[in-house]
Amino acid sequence: MLPSPQHSATSPPREGVLNVKNMAGRFEVSPRWIRNHARELGGSKIGGLWFFTWEGVSHVLQGGPILAVERINKNIAKREKSNGITRS
Repeated sequence: MLPSPQHSATSPPREGVLNVKNMAGRFEVSPRWIRNHARELGGSKIGGLWFFTWEGVSHVLQGGPILAVERINKNIAKREKSNGITRS
């Protein structure tokens, strides 16, 4: 189970992109916990570092799928459709 953020899930932070330290402070957990649950929180790993958007975190906390995964699935479906592949 994910802890509740220090602020409302619908109130965005001042920053557009959050790092592990920002997330740990907002959720009042250790940076290690954030890294261990980064994918569940919709994080993206770039150059060995995890980054998050409040939009993505908020979406996951409200029960939605991880946005990055949702985008990947849409792109795969679009490519399959353009290549004449259908899934049953």
